Amino acid sequence: MKNNEENSIGGEEYFKMLNNAIDKLDNIEEIGTIYCKKTPSSPIHIEENCVGIEDWAGKIIFRYSYREMFRRKQRNNEDCDAWEPTFYLRVMEVSRGVLLFCNDCTTAWNNRKRALSVLNDPAPPPKVPRQFVKEQLVKELEFGRCVLRRNPKSGETFTHRRWLLLHFNLMATTTCCHDDTATTQLMTGEERQRIFEYELKLCTNTADWHPSNYHAWSYRIWLITQVLNSELNDEKKKGILSKELDAGCEFIETHLTDHSPVAYVSNILKKMITQQTANDEWMKIWKKTLLHCTSLQLQYQQCPSLWKYRRCLLLLIEPYLSTSHFFPSLEDELSFCKQQGDTEAATGYYKYINKFVFNHNK
Repeated sequence: MKNNEENSIGGEEYFKMLNNAIDKLDNIEEIGTIYCKKTPSSPIHIEENCVGIEDWAGKIIFRYSYREMFRRKQRNNEDCDAWEPTFYLRVMEVSRGVLLFCNDCTTAWNNRKRALSVLNDPAPPPKVPRQFVKEQLVKELEFGRCVLRRNPKSGETFTHRRWLLLHFNLMATTTCCHDDTATTQLMTGEERQRIFEYELKLCTNTADWHPSNYHAWSYRIWLITQVLNSELNDEKKKGILSKELDAGCEFIETHLTDHSPVAYVSNILKKMITQQTANDEWMKIWKKTLLHCTSLQLQYQQCPSLWKYRRCLLLLIEPYLSTSHFFPSLEDELSFCKQQGDTEAATGYYKYINKFVFNHNK
């Protein structure tokens, strides 16, 4: 009992130290953990734009925040429904203390959603100053990035970002989810475009921080889907898809064992089929991508992800084989497999495309 009381007192003190340190910085690059023994000095450290938490103190802060979140459960609902700056900030601080150490705690994310939703109340007069709303949304995006820096594969964090972008219409290319003009005036078109580019960069970073990051690539394809469903003209959509194809191919070059970007490139090529005005244009893009795959395979033989890359590309052309002689034949692929050597990967690839790609030509 005594230990619980000491932890509770220390937890509140360290909790305040952490939130004060975070609030001091305008642009936080990282909130990391410092593995060390307990010392008499403060367990919260600030170095340039980074915040460090000694690991033993992190456990105490999490336990305090978690107990506080559920102790205030009823109060949280009242705080979220009735706007009051002090209550709002308390909900955000407590949930932050939980999410930094347990990234996929759905209850904590839902508390933040509910608190943020009050900021979007369109009823006149506005409950919350527009500038304050804008600042909080930017901070929320930054906080989510810090969480992803700690755990790049946090699915709940990516889900929260989807909700945030849609609920507040933060992407210039997305259709507004609400009809209220107050929301649509939060960000200028240029600011929304910067947010879109920022999210794409975040996807690249999180995929780099953790290999085979399914959540990062799924979020990225979701962003592109929002673009394609928007009212942007076809030329701009084609330009975005072209850049994404190049970005995917570039990522494959530096992450040869990662299968996720291979699937992403395949998805982008599928979306290009519906966007290109002429089949010849898409065929040229496909051919260029196959050459990219071939050059990598000649450099790095027997890499499994590159064989998957080639297999995905061949699957895309299956519907067009009977109507075009532009694409490679089964004999061409057999010749390439022989160049790679009589290996299990090459044999498996040849059998696969023979059955699923060229089967209709028999």
